[in-house]
Amino acid sequence: MKKNMNEKIRFVISLAVCILFITTAFSVSTGEIFGRANDKTELSMPVSSGTSSHIRIDTSDVRKVASKLKFDGFDVLRGTVTETSLELIVTSGELTMLKGQGYEPVTLEKGRPFREIQAERVAGFVQPPPGYPNLSEVLSEMNTTAANYPSICQMVDLTTTYNASPTYEGRHIY
Repeated sequence: MKKNMNEKIRFVISLAVCILFITTAFSVSTGEIFGRANDKTELSMPVSSGTSSHIRIDTSDVRKVASKLKFDGFDVLRGTVTETSLELIVTSGELTMLKGQGYEPVTLEKGRPFREIQAERVAGFVQPPPGYPNLSEVLSEMNTTAANYPSICQMVDLTTTYNASPTYEGRHIY
């Protein structure tokens, strides 16, 4: 009975760690782990129109602007913050909002409605948008984190550990 209880506790802990990794996978790479935890005001972001744009903002104070935009909920692309510019993925409403705030965004690429992207996925063409890590990069980052912080983190294949079925794409949950 005690062994069964320990297994349940391990499962709950593993599940919690998995959820933590999933919800922070992208923010860990930018150094922003808990986002706007102390922010008491809500930012009124426009509702997505179904399309997005890959844009660049040129500015002399890139770090400050990138931090502000991330804090405000904008999707600043990992690895694009340089000394003179940063790149974002924005909806048409967000693009209008940025222009209204005095930014002069340069459109690098126009997006498509999500339903078109989803149709490609169903057809077997699965490619993350520019600037986003693919599955192998996410798993590599998780393995690196587990190796660097073994006292608080470990990589666990939950599918194998709990004899669960893989996802519909045949993938394991970590």
